[in-house]
Amino acid sequence: MHLCSFETNDCLRIRITDSTHQRWEVPNEVVPCQTTSHNYQVSTDNHHFLSNVNSDLVFSLHNTAPFGFSVNRFSTGDILFDTSPVTGRPDTFLIFKDQYIQVSSSLPPNRSNIYGLGEHTKSSFKLKHKQTLTLWNADIGSSNLDLNLYGSHPFYMDVRTPMGTAHGVLLLNSNGMDIVYTGDMITYKVIGGILDFYFFRGPSAKMVMDQNTQLIGRPAALPYWSFVVDQYAKAGIPLEVIWTEIYYMDGFKDFTLDPVNFPSNMMKSFVNTLHQNNQKYVLILDPEYDAHNLYGLLESKATNQAIVKATGKMPFLLARSTFIGSGKYTAHWTGDNAATWEDLAYSIPSILNFGLFARSLLSLFKRPLSEGHYLYLWDSVATAAKKALGLRYQLLPYLYMLMYEAHMKGTHIAQPLFFSFPEDISTYEIDSQFLLGKGVMISPVLKQGAVSVDSYFPAGNWFDLFNHSKSVSLNQGQHIILDSPSDHINLHVQEGNIIAMQGEAPTTQAARKTPFKLLVVLSINENSTGEVFLDDGEEVEMGRGGRWTSIQYNGRISGSTVTAESNVINRALSQKWIVENVTFLGLKNVTKLKSHELIMITGAKWIKNSGVRTSLKASGQFAVVEMIGMSILMGNEFKLKLNLIM
Repeated sequence: MHLCSFETNDCLRIRITDSTHQRWEVPNEVVPCQTTSHNYQVSTDNHHFLSNVNSDLVFSLHNTAPFGFSVNRFSTGDILFDTSPVTGRPDTFLIFKDQYIQVSSSLPPNRSNIYGLGEHTKSSFKLKHKQTLTLWNADIGSSNLDLNLYGSHPFYMDVRTPMGTAHGVLLLNSNGMDIVYTGDMITYKVIGGILDFYFFRGPSAKMVMDQNTQLIGRPAALPYWSFVVDQYAKAGIPLEVIWTEIYYMDGFKDFTLDPVNFPSNMMKSFVNTLHQNNQKYVLILDPEYDAHNLYGLLESKATNQAIVKATGKMPFLLARSTFIGSGKYTAHWTGDNAATWEDLAYSIPSILNFGLFARSLLSLFKRPLSEGHYLYLWDSVATAAKKALGLRYQLLPYLYMLMYEAHMKGTHIAQPLFFSFPEDISTYEIDSQFLLGKGVMISPVLKQGAVSVDSYFPAGNWFDLFNHSKSVSLNQGQHIILDSPSDHINLHVQEGNIIAMQGEAPTTQAARKTPFKLLVVLSINENSTGEVFLDDGEEVEMGRGGRWTSIQYNGRISGSTVTAESNVINRALSQKWIVENVTFLGLKNVTKLKSHELIMITGAKWIKNSGVRTSLKASGQFAVVEMIGMSILMGNEFKLKLNLIM
């Protein structure tokens, strides 16, 4: 039986089922993908074509032996998926048996770029030709290349050259499967269930993710503290949370403590001390044929709901075992590895892949510092840790805003470069760099002993987040060699963005009390934009209920005049946060600051603030202007104006 439906104007669903026997399907209670959309039963006898005047997707059923179907774009005629059998190639034939299903689609090898189909540790983000990808949840260390790991996600994104149009394909099936990708063909070999395909039209990569997460669920919001003991305090290293592995249990039994190594009275005292210091404590817990891949999702869902019911706060869950829709309930980490430089490099494709699967991701000592055990033992490591983790605390407002966008719109926190630069084909192969949102590009060192890194910069103006006087300005994409001493991370902000930051502190609670500063990166081609989202960091319904504040910022340059202003979208939470400083980057050929003006609203009146100090530093082709001492309450609107001498 063949059933087709438009779940939305952007999503086409195709189901191939057994017309005489009930087959296993992923229950709607587990992954709520089913809608009230009308299903059309199609066959070569009564119907072979389905379209929607409001959709760019068209379904066609082909009268072949065995039958085939295709999905194409109405606007361009581009064939996105085509299962028509190839004469003399049995591997392209549709097979539908009780414990074996096979279906293949041809692909344009010179135009198709495939990403996704996990979970596997891979050396590249873009899938290589001639490989078999097994999807079957397994307890295997993530340092093993190309083996099936804890998660099963039969979803891929196809980005087509030369224009960068993208579409997504999801097979909703929880049975084990092999997916064979040759470059010109993709073949699913599944050991049960049905074929339940969802096609997302895009046409941009970000739109594909929006459409996908509308269906399977938006990424779970995480508490504010999750974005980042005595020895750490002595070394001045920020410490937000202590994690305890499985060895705390008595005989590896959930909800128990080892009476010898983790006696309950000492554990209570230890955890109470952490809580008194505004630090957190996280424990690990451990959770057939058709539902094997669903166990991790089911435990995550139950645990999420139990924590919300017990505490009334936003839960923090971090799971290894995942399936389609897990991101609605839990974040994910890529698992234990051997802590080698190769593992560090492999972590970037893993992070980018799980962005495709709609997961929030928290993912050698001096380079990777997010889960460091003994950072305080070496002075050089402690210095690097303080600098790197300190920057992370400064970026918390920006990271939390990205979490808000992910939770509300399904966007990625960590993004591949082609998400923002789809027409730059060079970005399709890049998996050693990534973007935080659309504004900040990270170019990490991934090789032992390296003191420089080969970084690809798309066209435009980019500014060093540590040293604002350093910039890269390009008319077209280019590789640039960047200095990378052991205590430095290369982060660059793209023109057209406004980034909100706060001060360094040992914990998130302390950091949230520091003044805000705005980094306004101007562009002559477009307005600069940014946003801040603020709540108590633990609201269950992030941005939907409770008390929260949202502020949008806009900046522009016109001739010799620069303006910046805020627009308060919602103001239901006030913690006496203030904007203290605003820094402007991207000012080209400026020699002097002629005058400045700050107007802010107090009560219902706009008043001028005359106590603001300014400074201008010119280095190379760009100048940096800083405004200091503004003391603008977050949630109060303001307008800034600079008059420059060019």
